[in-house]
Amino acid sequence: MEPSYEIADARVRAVGGMSSEHLSAFVTWLGSQQYSAGYACIVARHALAFSRWCEARGIEVSALTDVEIDRYQRSRARRRSRRPETRRQERQALKLFLLFLRVSAPVWPNRPDSSPSKGPFGR
Repeated sequence: MEPSYEIADARVRAVGGMSSEHLSAFVTWLGSQQYSAGYACIVARHALAFSRWCEARGIEVSALTDVEIDRYQRSRARRRSRRPETRRQERQALKLFLLFLRVSAPVWPNRPDSSPSKGPFGR
């Protein structure tokens, strides 16, 4: 099946709840930023897994930081070995998701590390 924004959106909507709203908006945003449909599917899959992990731990979207990405990646590393390149790609995708949330979330706490002007990867 050919990757498309519709497939990525359908995957994230299947989750239901608050996460699906943020993830669906994220997929739409990726399209508006001219990311390829294939990349949007990959990033959506990472963001979906991360969102499920956060929900299972009761972590609110407005409280997400790079620390949660680190904790998430450490917890996944314990379950299975993954190549460094895969971890880097996952981290890049999740940082892009956090950037989207920081730019678009109506109630995002004022923190020095949450400035959208820093760019998608904190630079």
